[in-house]
Amino acid sequence: MDRLPVPASLSSDLLYFGAGLVVLVLWIRDAREGKGQGFPGASWVRGRLWAIAAAGGLALTLLETAGEGLLGISAEQSTLPARSLLPLLGAAVVEEVVFRGYLVVTGRGRAALVGSVVLFSALFAVLHPYLWSWEEGTLTWEVRTKTVFTTAFLFLGSLWFYAVRFAFGNTRHSLLPCFVAHATANASVWVVKLLQGHLSWGG
Repeated sequence: MDRLPVPASLSSDLLYFGAGLVVLVLWIRDAREGKGQGFPGASWVRGRLWAIAAAGGLALTLLETAGEGLLGISAEQSTLPARSLLPLLGAAVVEEVVFRGYLVVTGRGRAALVGSVVLFSALFAVLHPYLWSWEEGTLTWEVRTKTVFTTAFLFLGSLWFYAVRFAFGNTRHSLLPCFVAHATANASVWVVKLLQGHLSWGG
């Protein structure tokens, strides 16, 4: 189970968290006032949908953890610095605005919507560097059980994040449930790593 395969520096972690916080503040302003930066899905939804979104995000983490145990690949996960919680939470906002906000086709029928959700979910999963690595100008493929399994769950996670924007009574297609689902999934990954001893408290 991984979300940040290469631990970054404290400064970059803080920068990413800060970027997520700024985007969230601007998004909230749009949702409250209907103006500002013009973010997609800037509207409020009921707390019931928040709970559904969070439950799905947590379920994905638990299923991924159980699957890794059954496949015997739990020990292959990376060890992250404890501060990684900061960029994990920042990603829950930034990635949602980019993917679930902008990278989706709406207004052209259900087939176009579903097709774009599947396509961009695949892109979202593959862009996370598990199946590949880029070092010194060389692309190397890393296709093994662990990398395929992690990428598959990133794909499923993306489908869930899109689902809570376009289903479950989210008639205004608010991104708020997406933020909640993604933050829950990422935070629960951090907690699992903590319980399994895959967090580093130094540096």
